[in-house]
Amino acid sequence: MSVRKVSRKVRFLFLIESINHQPLWPARQVRLNWYRFKQKKQQVLKAGESWQFQVKLRAPFGLENFIGFNYRRWLYQHSIQATGLVIDRYGKKGINGKLSSSHVFNLQQYRQKIAWFLERIDLHNTALIKALVLGERAEVKRSVRNLLQQTGTAHLLAVSGLHIGLIVTFTFFLIRGVLLWAPGMSRKYQNSGYALFIAAIVSLLVALCYSALAGFSVATLRACLMTVCVLLAFLCRRVVPIWALYQYALVGVVILFPLSVLSIGFWLSFLSVGVLIFVCTGRLAQTKLQKYLKPQWALLIALAPLSLAYFFNMPLIGLLANLVAIPWVGFLVLPLLLGLLFIPLSYELSWVLFHCADLQITWLINVLLYLDRWQLYIQPFYGVPTLVLLVFSFLGALILLTHLTHRS
Repeated sequence: MSVRKVSRKVRFLFLIESINHQPLWPARQVRLNWYRFKQKKQQVLKAGESWQFQVKLRAPFGLENFIGFNYRRWLYQHSIQATGLVIDRYGKKGINGKLSSSHVFNLQQYRQKIAWFLERIDLHNTALIKALVLGERAEVKRSVRNLLQQTGTAHLLAVSGLHIGLIVTFTFFLIRGVLLWAPGMSRKYQNSGYALFIAAIVSLLVALCYSALAGFSVATLRACLMTVCVLLAFLCRRVVPIWALYQYALVGVVILFPLSVLSIGFWLSFLSVGVLIFVCTGRLAQTKLQKYLKPQWALLIALAPLSLAYFFNMPLIGLLANLVAIPWVGFLVLPLLLGLLFIPLSYELSWVLFHCADLQITWLINVLLYLDRWQLYIQPFYGVPTLVLLVFSFLGALILLTHLTHRS
């Protein structure tokens, strides 16, 4: 059971195990709304608990318009069998009530406790920090979503492969440095082979834990699988081609979550990584400025077709915005989110780190607001069929990418 408060109601995912005391197998997942007027009782639902409800269900539905969010497809992608609401008879004794509590470790319950902690410490950007820590973007305001989309930085303020890679790299070199240089360490652990082995194992565990905390989204799962392949190859002393790692991650995601192909995030994630591999590997020596700028140009060109077809705009300012935002988030925001590790150890230290991260996000949002004033977008002509736009956009992007790589 995953719980989220929305205005005067509680929205949650519920796994139905029995109906009218008759076991139901396999269990069915539904999305329920519980309208309540007593605000103090809105947090009675906890992930992992067993409840019984009297509900009114209906089959998944959604608009069939090509333009806009396809709610029915989203429900199908997340294996939600039905939607509905809890029938709450005010002033009368009903059947709604808790049957049992969860006494074992439950990942959703742990994520819910972290969300409650972030709400209690009174941050200005609680929704964005939840997105970075838990991968939950549902509470982000529409104005902020539009800003991130119009500046091409939506992938930064949510858990993505970039964050997994940065955290794994930071963890690897941190553990290796501690084992090699920390005083008092035995010679066994100061041996470079042992240090690299232990650093790789710890980095792998960190990647798995962070991906699990983020709910194993497509981007995190792809990055996690590639990280697992790289570290396993490193531990086995094998050289694995980068394109082979890419294929392993692609096949792994499709096998584990076949419905992820219905998400635009699946295509954007793997297309982005494929373009970066194509542009950054097997090329002649370049200057540091070229190494930093060329991937941004390549992503802007390669993602243009999908951006025009799905989001109906392509932010040209995204190139400059990402040049500023990527190091900002990677080196100033993400390290401060390590306050998550100190929650059970020191409430005060966690409070300080999360508020510093909140301040950095506020400054970054102000910079993005300034860049958004330039209004540099490309929008498609709505009289032209989308398929025609998509085909010509892909052809143009391929020509530009080929020219870009040949020049280097």
